[in-house]
Formats: sequence, structure tokens, C-alpha cells
Amino acid sequence: MVFGPDDQRTAELTLCFFPHVDEFIVVDARFRDSKRPRIWVLKATDVLGDEFRRRVESDFSRLLRGGDRPFLRLMGLPQEVEGLIRMHGLRSILEYLGDQPGVSDQGSNSTVAVFFCTGPFLALDNQHMRRAIQKMFAELLPPDDVDECAEHVIRLAECERAAQDTTPGSDVQGMIRGDSDRYGTLWQMER
Repeated sequence: MVFGPDDQRTAELTLCFFPHVDEFIVVDARFRDSKRPRIWVLKATDVLGDEFRRRVESDFSRLLRGGDRPFLRLMGLPQEVEGLIRMHGLRSILEYLGDQPGVSDQGSNSTVAVFFCTGPFLALDNQHMRRAIQKMFAELLPPDDVDECAEHVIRLAECERAAQDTTPGSDVQGMIRGDSDRYGTLWQMER
């Protein structure tokens, strides 16, 4: 179950995404007494492979063909495709972690939180970032796992910042003020 930002329940699985980085973190607090790893750093290219794409393509094809109201169906297509990607993405992550579909109810009944590491979070210094991670996971994980998670988050946050700095157009304010070596074009479409 994925829940919204206002929900106060504690997630058993937390996915930490860094939009410009190929790696992401999975914090798996479902198996507290297990020797199973609780902190996973995964590559998106490893998890979202051919099987993921095949499933999304197959379901997308069904979406395009389904329904007796084609225009209404097409208007809602972006939201349905987003839902497919979320569903199959989570399924691929769970399978990568070793959960077999239909074998264990543990993964399918777990609460999932998705944490996009962007904006104000990336503006935190390492010490504040570490404290934020400790607050998020102190009740779910042993202290060593919390520290390991914080180290991974700090490393990937640095990668995210570096990737944002090299993305074309990332310094729009600097371009407008003339403080950047890059250039940009601003225009208004005439109607």
C-alpha cells in the first residue's frame, strides 16, 4: 500500500529516489529479526530491466485497446500509464529484493513510502541530512543501519547535486543575470 504525505503511518519499505542519479535506496524494515539486509542501494537499470519493460508494454497495449469510449480512455491514459509504471516498478523492486509474487504476503501488504530527494532536502548540509535520516528511521532500524543509510543518502545527494549542476539550463537565474557562461533563449509564442 502506498500512502500520501498526510498519512502518519510508518512505512515498512521506503524508496529514496534521486531523479538525476541511476542509483536509489530501499530501506526494508519488514523483517526485523532477519539477517536479511535492511538497506539496499540499487541501480535503476538493474531493477527496471527487460521484464519490467515487457510488463509495462503489455499492459499499455491493453489500455490502448480497451474500453468502449476511446476518447475518454485516451484522455485518462497518462494517469493510467503512471499507475502502471508505479505498480510494475514496485513489483520489480520487490522481486529484486527476493520477494516472489504470490509466495509471500509480506511484500504485497507492506506500506511503502516514496521519498524524492530534491529541492530543500538537497540544500541541507551533511550534518542536518544525517539528523533527518536518523529521525526518519530511528524507530525502524538498528543504529548501525541508520548510520549506513545516512551515509548512502549523503553520497547520493552529492551525486544528485553534481548531476543537477551539469544539466543544461540548471542555472537559469545565472543565465538571466548574465552570471553564467552558458546562454539561454527566452521567447514568447505569439497567438
